[in-house]
Amino acid sequence: MGFVNQDTYQHTDWDAVAKNPEAVRSKYGKWIWSHDAEVYARKNYGQLVESLAKGKEWKNTNVPRGYVYKPWTIDEILELQSQGKTIVLEGDWS
Repeated sequence: MGFVNQDTYQHTDWDAVAKNPEAVRSKYGKWIWSHDAEVYARKNYGQLVESLAKGKEWKNTNVPRGYVYKPWTIDEILELQSQGKTIVLEGDWS
């Protein structure tokens, strides 16, 4: 989200903001501010340790609905930005 918010602020269309102030509002999805990291850790710790001990894959469910992780690098994000492309987030980040 940091890259998305940065992009919003650095490429602000002030005419659009005058018509719709929400256009420049920081984007922080409900899944972030409603998440209780301590409860999540307690609930999932045992499963994670067991998967590590047995060499099994563990699925992190602390992500927005519909989001599937894809590896990325900062250089790739910076290249998109230098090309003037918008960073598109998959899943429900609302």
